[in-house]
Amino acid sequence: MTPALSGPQRAALLAHLRQARRPEVGDPAPEPTGERWGPVTLLAEGAGRRPLFLVHAVGGTTFGYVALARELSGTFRTYGIEADDPANGTAPATGLHDMVTRYTDAIRRVCPAGPFGLGGWSLGGLVAFEIARRLQSDGETVAPLVLIDTATHYVRPADPDIGPAFVVDVARSMGWDGTGFAGDRDGGLARLAQRLAGQGTGPGDGPTDPGTVRAHLERRFRVYDSLMRAVDGYRPTGSVRADAVVACAARSPNTAEDWCAAIDGTVRLLHLSADHYRCLTPPYVRQLADAIRAKFDPPGSVHRGGRP
Repeated sequence: MTPALSGPQRAALLAHLRQARRPEVGDPAPEPTGERWGPVTLLAEGAGRRPLFLVHAVGGTTFGYVALARELSGTFRTYGIEADDPANGTAPATGLHDMVTRYTDAIRRVCPAGPFGLGGWSLGGLVAFEIARRLQSDGETVAPLVLIDTATHYVRPADPDIGPAFVVDVARSMGWDGTGFAGDRDGGLARLAQRLAGQGTGPGDGPTDPGTVRAHLERRFRVYDSLMRAVDGYRPTGSVRADAVVACAARSPNTAEDWCAAIDGTVRLLHLSADHYRCLTPPYVRQLADAIRAKFDPPGSVHRGGRP
């Protein structure tokens, strides 16, 4: 899934759809710096030098992390990890193990030695958890681990065509009522492309061509589908030694206890009144950043032993 976007972020996404490229500096939204190492992109410059790597959710992009990266820029140098995309010449990962291997190697190209900060929203959190396990098996230290409304059990829908679920997810990420786009895949994509095209790209720009938007949505759907297949049936089976922030959104399943059982360290629990799609938007993103910066103050923390 993709977190809800602000108005400026929505405009930048529409520009991206129109031009079939990554947003660059100068687009009408707070965007990544554009400095890249394979799937890793620097999200925000700042005084902070401790590395924090934030893994994409099922949408495959790192748009939603830019505001959090800016909030944390005094403490961390924050990077986003995007999903492989055949349109960019990279084949999708064949499974979670392959994904973790690729991302761990990419992280090490940026930072050869730890400690490594890791995190992610939704599906990105579970990938970050597994990267943490991989790094620790290599003798590295993870600090901190940030899980933002991340489930502990993922199941791909039984219906072989998950296109309708993708359409509703994109609509909700734009802040729209997803029910208006429900139905068959082709009809939903057509309605979604038309709605996105009608938004334009900002002052002085004409409407985006629906065909261009539709083609980009089809590309994003293929990434979405491959990621859903990669994590189908996932449950955490090991533990991580790390101090952590575990943020839970309102109306999401409460997975805090399950994650606490899988984390051998000090866990700061944060309950956000936002729904799943609003965790990374104001004012909640500042609450999340404050919790991360506070580095797990004892009064708001609990401690659990990791699972064997």
